[in-house]
Amino acid sequence: MFKKIVLILSVSFYLSACSEHDLSYYQGNLEDAESKVKECELDIKEAYLNEDLKRVQSIAEDLECKAASRAHNDYKKELAALEQKKRAEARQ
Repeated sequence: MFKKIVLILSVSFYLSACSEHDLSYYQGNLEDAESKVKECELDIKEAYLNEDLKRVQSIAEDLECKAASRAHNDYKKELAALEQKKRAEARQ
């Protein structure tokens, strides 16, 4: 009985480790977010060049691609706001 429980927990853990990442993951792992955004962009470009519009649509709607893109864009906006604030303070 104990072995079955351990096996089930191990399989569950393994499967959860293989699941897609969400926004909170990418907000804490910005390098992974940037890498995923690049991967999604390349996939869309390849699908578009192959005239596979269903694949383009699928990638564009992919939740992991959206989460990575949002985390990456939010980070870039935060950086821009900080730089703007720093410049404004320097002028005073």
